[in-house]
Amino acid sequence: MLPIPSRFHYLFNIRDVTKVFQGILMTNPSSIPDSKVFARLWLHECQRVFHDRLIDEEDRKFFRDLSMELLTLKFKEKYTEEDLFHTDFTEGKIKTTFSMITNCDFENKLYEEVKDPARLIKVLEDKMIDYNFTFPKATLSLIFFEYAIDHLTRISRILNQPRGNALLIGVSGCGKQSLSKLAAFIQDIEASTIKLVKNYKAINFKEDLKEVLLNSGCDRKKNVFILSDAQILQEDFLEDINCILNTGEIANIYEKEDYERMGASLQRIMKQRKILQSQ
Repeated sequence: MLPIPSRFHYLFNIRDVTKVFQGILMTNPSSIPDSKVFARLWLHECQRVFHDRLIDEEDRKFFRDLSMELLTLKFKEKYTEEDLFHTDFTEGKIKTTFSMITNCDFENKLYEEVKDPARLIKVLEDKMIDYNFTFPKATLSLIFFEYAIDHLTRISRILNQPRGNALLIGVSGCGKQSLSKLAAFIQDIEASTIKLVKNYKAINFKEDLKEVLLNSGCDRKKNVFILSDAQILQEDFLEDINCILNTGEIANIYEKEDYERMGASLQRIMKQRKILQSQ
């Protein structure tokens, strides 16, 4: 699948292959009892890295056919398309899905295969109730149908990875932010965004981003930063976001007091780990 004007984002390279292995390594050996489960895990991670970027049914059908062929050829496992890619809640069946959501209340939050869709829906409904109790002024009212669950598990997987990020595409009001906030809440991650005011400019955006970065780095707070298309007032905003995605930082935004805050935070960490501090 080569990039063309209507599919300009079909750019796949070796970095995408490493993301498949990164997803596989999110699991624990205890969650993979046999080769069949491992084959489905491999398929799931390939779906998240490659399939989720495909834009029409023809391309998705090509992926499904190729993946089943590889499962037979390389893993010696035979599946039908219905076994792997179809969900039917009335029959208690869910497509190949791996997530830590069903284990979110346990100390060891295992990333493992979801086999009981009813249990998954019950956990999501309970977590939404907890969210509404925690944030009574910004309650959520979601219905967990198939596609909502698919997107929620995808977002949750991304948030569970180091520097995970996603571009969510859809019409306004379809639930992108709501699902992101709930996914963050399930993983005990604070969700934040910018507050637009009159004369909000690039320098204000940098200050907001700096505060998010300092809170994450110095205070060791997990954070999900949500930015909608309506909040992108200037192209400079996208340049700053691009810097964070590529390098994890924005050049020349920190001042002397910020470096002092970083140093104090680092000293606390070294003291906790009993590392000798040099002058």
